[in-house]
Amino acid sequence: MKMNNEKILQQLQSAMSASIGNHNEVMARVNVWNAEIEAESTIYSAGSSKAGNAGMVSKDIKKSIESALPSLVEPYLNRDITMIQGQDAQSDAKAEKIQKLLNYQWNYGTNALPFMERLVRDMMSDGTVILKSGWDSDNDVPRVEVINIDSLITDPSAETLEECRFVIERKKVSISEILDNSGWYGQHSLESLSPLQATNTTDYDREEIGQDSSHNFEARLQQLIDVNTYYGELEIDGKLQNIVGIWSDDFVINTMDSPYPESWRHPFDGEPYTRVSGSIYGESIAELLSVNQKIRTGLSRAILDNLNAGTNGQKGVRKGVLDIVNKRKFASGENFEYLSQGGLDVFEGQFADTPPSVYELLDRIQVDSEELSGISRMNGGLDPRALNSGVSATASSLVNTAAERRLLLITRHISSLLENVFRKWLSLNQLMLESGSVRVANEMIDLSNLDLQGNYDLSISVATTGQKQQKSQQLSMVLQQLSQNPAIPQSMIMRLTSELVGSMDMYATEEELFNLSKQMQMQEQQPQQPDPMQQMAMQMEMAEKQADISETQSKAQLNEAKAMNTYVETEMSSYGIN
Repeated sequence: MKMNNEKILQQLQSAMSASIGNHNEVMARVNVWNAEIEAESTIYSAGSSKAGNAGMVSKDIKKSIESALPSLVEPYLNRDITMIQGQDAQSDAKAEKIQKLLNYQWNYGTNALPFMERLVRDMMSDGTVILKSGWDSDNDVPRVEVINIDSLITDPSAETLEECRFVIERKKVSISEILDNSGWYGQHSLESLSPLQATNTTDYDREEIGQDSSHNFEARLQQLIDVNTYYGELEIDGKLQNIVGIWSDDFVINTMDSPYPESWRHPFDGEPYTRVSGSIYGESIAELLSVNQKIRTGLSRAILDNLNAGTNGQKGVRKGVLDIVNKRKFASGENFEYLSQGGLDVFEGQFADTPPSVYELLDRIQVDSEELSGISRMNGGLDPRALNSGVSATASSLVNTAAERRLLLITRHISSLLENVFRKWLSLNQLMLESGSVRVANEMIDLSNLDLQGNYDLSISVATTGQKQQKSQQLSMVLQQLSQNPAIPQSMIMRLTSELVGSMDMYATEEELFNLSKQMQMQEQQPQQPDPMQQMAMQMEMAEKQADISETQSKAQLNEAKAMNTYVETEMSSYGIN
């Protein structure tokens, strides 16, 4: 593809200029949400400056995110989460191989634990998580990574990421990376890259603990360059073409036809935490819990200020009740004597009482936050005080159900995102993987490029902890009932047992039991061969019955002959014939 770099650069920069305003508006909201999550004091009124005022911030939002991680991450770890079915007879026959391949690439080609933790945190804190799919040429496997939402500028006219006609990714790249990766950045020399200037600060860097975005290297090969990469449609010679354009400032690094499958516009997929109609971007958990966190912060500060204003531990003595000697004893903590004048002569300070309604309001806010976020406590989403205050078991169950449903919805958002990723992986395997034997877990499978071609339905199969427990209980009840019915095939009992074991995350045992159920089913479908001894006994029994029938028939024939003879004799006698 021949391109005029000057015209290409003009279009690339124009797309950036048209999109950056919308992107900055999104990031302004994201920055506010992250400030809420980190409980930065600038978001809250810190109270007056006089001594004794509490300036603490309740970290409810951050606690909810951390509490959600086990429930949202665990279902996607060490599990065959992808289900593949063919859309036609030919594809259906190959679906099992494809399913094994994709699940193996997920479990062994992806470091799933840190990947899923990053995915969940970004989705909940930023309101949207962005993933980028690609191919690892060193290991010949598809890959996926989480992209900072700050780094991706999207088509402002699109309502979903899939509809974006272009996206622009921004990141820092070293000079040595550009020189070493000519397949992506094109052929360059150190001299040809001299226009590229090292960057010290960028507006899309997120400084985490131990990081400094202003740092750069002195050695030229190590210096980091601010690089923009355009993925999508661009007008070239009067036609729209899907390209990749890479540039920095006013310098075009490389332009090329898109190396991705034809069905891709770009390699990115995104999913919101809370969906906003008509927008690529969703809303953060901070948008749901911000008001509650502010209320709990205010109440907590009031409680602390009330305690600070108390006189706990302070002692006072009315003037004139102690002489000099006893006053010294009182001050040193010794026993003393005083002159009682009636009333309170010695005062001992205590904490000021906090109205019970304050704690009740704190509990109500906590329950409301659990229903909104889907993150409930171990006691079913209610504070122990609330459980001991006459709250019915039904009410507790309703809170559990509301939280579980919210958690289930978030899980479905994540599964929908990973379905899109696995579809990209499927098309990458079809494009990149060569025919031959492929190791999948503990077995080698023969996989040709023809096996990879076809039309497949892909879905993600996971469950939250609550769903697993419910499924285990239901399967146990069904198994108990079916086991008592002798008409139920044993293969079906074994298959249900494998599902029950799988719901307990015992995946190796589940696979063994499932394979055993298939063997039992094959045996049940084969015609039963009779026992030779039993067959001989049946033949003898049939022979005896046949003999009895023959004897009965002979007797009947003899009786019939006798009857005929008697009839003939009678007839002859009637005519006088002897």
